[in-house]
Amino acid sequence: STYQGTNAKLSEYHSAVALAALDSYQDHRYRLQKVAETYRHTLEELKLSYPTGFGTTWLALTFSFLLPDGINISDTEKYFQENGIQTRRWWGQCHKMKINQNFQSLGQLPNTKYLYNKTLGLPFGTFLYEHEDLDKVCHKLHQLFI
Repeated sequence: STYQGTNAKLSEYHSAVALAALDSYQDHRYRLQKVAETYRHTLEELKLSYPTGFGTTWLALTFSFLLPDGINISDTEKYFQENGIQTRRWWGQCHKMKINQNFQSLGQLPNTKYLYNKTLGLPFGTFLYEHEDLDKVCHKLHQLFI
């Protein structure tokens, strides 16, 4: 990004689509919650960390977990990629982005760097509900961390 700000306009069409989507909200949330439960169960078996309360007290449209110390994030990304599983680094180092270079920071921000190098996003969404791809991701997690 070059400029700070947002383009958060909502047209009448987008509003109508959003209103129509409310009819399926409960089913959508249920499916997300079930996918989150599957991930939580897998990560708990492997003693891996994930956001507190995720899938029980709150949900989002992304899911990340924390890699244990001694595990390289680039190697982990490569492992998943080689197995046909996309990952994301949702925690960027926003203080290093060009748009933010003119702002004075409060030090070196070591936690930002730590999270960038240790937090990895896995596929997440209703499309994984009762789908073999979710089992595949969890199986690959077990293979990697056991």
